[in-house]
Amino acid sequence: MFPVDLNFSITYSGNINQSQLIDEIKKYVDDNQRDTFSVRAMIDYLYTNKIVNSVNEPISISYSRLNDELEIETGSFTDTIQIRIIDFFRVKDVVVNKI
Repeated sequence: MFPVDLNFSITYSGNINQSQLIDEIKKYVDDNQRDTFSVRAMIDYLYTNKIVNSVNEPISISYSRLNDELEIETGSFTDTIQIRIIDFFRVKDVVVNKI
């Protein structure tokens, strides 16, 4: 299996501290391993579970992964990204800013 590393920054308001938010985001990513990662679904999760009061949008997520030729592919997305069945998502770096 090959990781698809995700890197992003999020600005939010709420009672949770930055370290706790990073833990919640990593938990969400680990618990929701599918062939598509959705920024909207992650944000909805944060709201539905009352983890944050608000999030500044859009959130742009950078990624890096090995393609079929085993070359590193990089890019970014603000909506969704699909992966191969042999890949999995991994949060490499999250920067959080509380407002």
